[in-house]
Amino acid sequence: QLRGLGTSRKAFVYGIIESSYKGLVIMIQLGEMIVSKTLSGQTIEKNRKAARGIIKDGNKVYMIHCAYYNDYTFPGGGVEEGEDPILALKRECMEEAGVIIKNIRPFYKIVEKREVDNDSYLIHESFFYLCDVADYCEPKLESYEIEYGYSALWMDIDEAIKLDNERMLALKDTDYKGVLERELRILYELKKY
Repeated sequence: QLRGLGTSRKAFVYGIIESSYKGLVIMIQLGEMIVSKTLSGQTIEKNRKAARGIIKDGNKVYMIHCAYYNDYTFPGGGVEEGEDPILALKRECMEEAGVIIKNIRPFYKIVEKREVDNDSYLIHESFFYLCDVADYCEPKLESYEIEYGYSALWMDIDEAIKLDNERMLALKDTDYKGVLERELRILYELKKY
């Protein structure tokens, strides 16, 4: 159980997983988060993969602030079917965070299981990569990202943990709490790194 996270979620299954993109990559699976009532007897409706960048400099991380939710998340996004996750990460970091990344290294994978309805659920796999900044560029935000007030900024890790914990405690939306819990798990891991 991580500090600041509620006891309603189970999970920390540590182990090694393998992922293959142009060679073998080893990542540590940080855990599984179950964001629903129950999943027994339900079928998988969709499997979604995402690549997320951890850009760290000392005790600071480059994060996306969403004004609508008033939270902080790591830059990144969905990996399309057949798309190389590293290329997806590079694209998402340029578009969403206005940063060109280099020295991409695998860090952690988190698996989330979210109930879609009473009969099915979604599996969401987030692959987190440590990255360095090569350069900055103009972000190309999607319309919903503009509407929600996305902006990229350097944040102190402890401040990001504090603010995301406060936001999670104030939320009633269980699904969105799962997003914050995922980000908090990585932030806590970064403090050890």
